[in-house]
Amino acid sequence: MLEKLKNQYRTIRGKQVVLDADVARYYGVSTKRLNEQVRRHPPRFPEDASFRLTAEEAAEARRAWATDRPGRGGSQHAPRVFTELGVLMAAYVLHTQQAAETAVTLVREIVASADKLDFGRDVHSELDDVERRFAGEPAAPDGIWELIFRVTQSK
Repeated sequence: MLEKLKNQYRTIRGKQVVLDADVARYYGVSTKRLNEQVRRHPPRFPEDASFRLTAEEAAEARRAWATDRPGRGGSQHAPRVFTELGVLMAAYVLHTQQAAETAVTLVREIVASADKLDFGRDVHSELDDVERRFAGEPAAPDGIWELIFRVTQSK
């Protein structure tokens, strides 16, 4: 879905992130507009979705990503970066064709995944089998009975 951004990701703070300018370009808006929407919708962009780089991280990002330099008409602020979660959340706050297509595709993927994950009955069936196998066994693995009890109580 986000193949166009795949080669733009870098690791910062142990997370795979992409620069705000690249996300904005992907969705067909200005970087200013993207960051404005992030400020207007803070609950949708927790720290694990988007964060502003420190001065040191911004300097490193400028070298690694060959972005603009302060004093040369570039941004006056350290760039914001987005994890994949943040890139997807941006689709819900921006009003462009690309954002709408991304949001619809994401919802379709979630629905398809939910259909594939209809394993509720299978899990209970498997646990019943495990319970039968270990019934009366003194050497059952630690915690197995608590696990079986918790899952079977949710039936």
